[in-house]
Amino acid sequence: VGPGGVVHAFEPQPALADAVGRSIATNDMAQLHLHRVGLSNADADLTMRVPHDHTGAGTINALPPWFDSAVVDEVPVKFVAADPYVKALGLKSVRLVNLDVEGHEPDVLGGLTRMFETTPPDVIVFEHAASGGEFWTHPVVRFFTERNYEICAIPLSSKQTPRLKRMVAPTVVPSHDYVAIANVADRPQLEAALGVH
Repeated sequence: VGPGGVVHAFEPQPALADAVGRSIATNDMAQLHLHRVGLSNADADLTMRVPHDHTGAGTINALPPWFDSAVVDEVPVKFVAADPYVKALGLKSVRLVNLDVEGHEPDVLGGLTRMFETTPPDVIVFEHAASGGEFWTHPVVRFFTERNYEICAIPLSSKQTPRLKRMVAPTVVPSHDYVAIANVADRPQLEAALGVH
């Protein structure tokens, strides 16, 4: 992020937040600020189901059926209303957001409507499971397209070119991860830097 940049990381799982905290200390990453909360559309103390062998799949929603419920921990986590929390950080601009919250994306975005009005992020990387006809009508995708973000797909296979695939409704490029690019003054340069084609 350069000498003037800052990274804000939000992690409600205590064990993962501890790991991030240790990494910050070990690697002297003063520009990385850890927030031991999840962002949402309201303050809430919730229970997250965390698979033993895949802590990154922890969710407050139902786990996919392929996870064995016998090897899942129930972990208390804290969520905060996103807009007031982010406003208190005093951000002047937001260059990049990575949004991978295991199905909680609509609630996070619903809690960030003020931020998208005042300091809209230039780029959002997000995970998304809907495909086919459901893609463009899904609340997460609609949230971005209604704000004039361009949607690009990150290729599924490492055998494909690493360049992002531009998407135009109703076409859907199969993927699990996507990039939303704001309609900013430097969008052509931004797209070139991101490898959009």
